Formats: sequence, structure tokens, C-alpha cells
Amino acid sequence: TTIDFMKSDSVGYIAVTIPEALSIYQTRRLVDDLHTFGIDLDMLIVNNIVKAEKGCNFCAKRRTMQEKYISEISEKFSGTIIKKISLLQYEIKGINRIREITRILFA
Repeated sequence: TTIDFMKSDSVGYIAVTIPEALSIYQTRRLVDDLHTFGIDLDMLIVNNIVKAEKGCNFCAKRRTMQEKYISEISEKFSGTIIKKISLLQYEIKGINRIREITRILFA
């Protein structure tokens, strides 16, 4: 059945979130729904983390706000592998960009 396949050792579940309240709430709901089927989340990717650039007031404020949510993510999903990705200046499109993200996440 589909549920048996979803629980198989050959299937892994990775969720992607951003460090903002609504996204964390939605991710928590997703994980809870997976748990109702006996499925665990294997990894959580926190995407679009702003770097605190020197001289960029917007970046500093944004990063301060995100740090609160990054801490919340670490607490709420403490049993899960958490990987963080900074906000990139380009869209992840094409095989070369996907390989780059793969190296960041799985190196």
C-alpha cells in the first residue's frame, strides 16, 4: 500500500522552512501529520537565512529577527537533523545550482 511504501527504509522525508513564525507553524503541522502515520522527519532545512552584512541596517535587523526563530526551530525540532542555508543572490535552478546546494547540505 501507499502507507507501507511511505514507511519504507528507502524513503526519507526532508522538510524546508524559513525562519519566520508562519513557516515554523506550518512545518510543525506537517511533522505532526507525518507522525500520525508513524513517519519521522529525517532532516529539516532552514532556508533564506540573511547574513548580517557590515553596514547593512536592514540585514542586521532581519538577522536579529531570524535568530529568534532559528532558536525556536532548534528547540521544536531538537530530534531532527537541521541544516541551514543562507539567502542566496540567485534562484536554485538548473543542475549546477542543485549540485551546489547538495554540496552545502550533504558535504
